Amino acid sequence: MDLALTIFRLGVGIGALLVGVGLLIAVLSLRPLVRDIRALATDTRRLSRLADEQLPELLEHARTVAANAEILTEDVAVRLEQSRMAAEPPPRRMPGMPVQSGDAAGDEHIA
Repeated sequence: MDLALTIFRLGVGIGALLVGVGLLIAVLSLRPLVRDIRALATDTRRLSRLADEQLPELLEHARTVAANAEILTEDVAVRLEQSRMAAEPPPRRMPGMPVQSGDAAGDEHIA
């Protein structure tokens, strides 16, 4: 029985030693990852500070661009309407109306 208990304790000891070595290897292999995570966190803080500083200026610029876009849209709509009116043919003569030039002199009117 003592031999079995000794073998068991030896196996537990070796197993615990292997687990410890495995944890040490895992920690050592994760060090670059931890360093990268810290660098990313630092970059995130820097970017959020930069966004807080420049956000009001960007919003003001966006408002200006939106206002200019509204003015340009109205201008384009007016020009489009003008070009549509210019492209339309003159109104046609109503059926039953006399055929006569609008430039006819007073004595040239057809009765």
